[in-house]
Amino acid sequence: MIDIPAELASTDDRLVNWGEWARYRRPLRSARSAEGRYRRPAGDDDPRRTPAQAVNPIDASRVDATIAPANGFPKRFAALLVAYYVVRADYRVTCRRNGIRWQDYRSEMLRAMYAAHNCLTRQRLPVQ
Repeated sequence: MIDIPAELASTDDRLVNWGEWARYRRPLRSARSAEGRYRRPAGDDDPRRTPAQAVNPIDASRVDATIAPANGFPKRFAALLVAYYVVRADYRVTCRRNGIRWQDYRSEMLRAMYAAHNCLTRQRLPVQ
């Protein structure tokens, strides 16, 4: 739905990786049985089934820490990124929950992505 500018392509890849990681990571308090973790191997018998792409958990956890509101990232932008990359909610639901006009959804998402891009790519100065 959103056409990503070229300068945000690498940030979008990192956010997609973070979304997959956040969506499928195990909850902290759950019963961990063998039946719950079983996944039928993807085969050629069903064309709808595709193997899941590999997730880089280290980079995903860095992205998660960077865009956390507790670390200074704006809550509104964090909510938009979670809705788009993790929950994959419809844009109308996201607009309704965040008080955004439908016409402004694209510009708000791009602002959130640029904010994430700036936080992820800024150079951190060594603490003295």
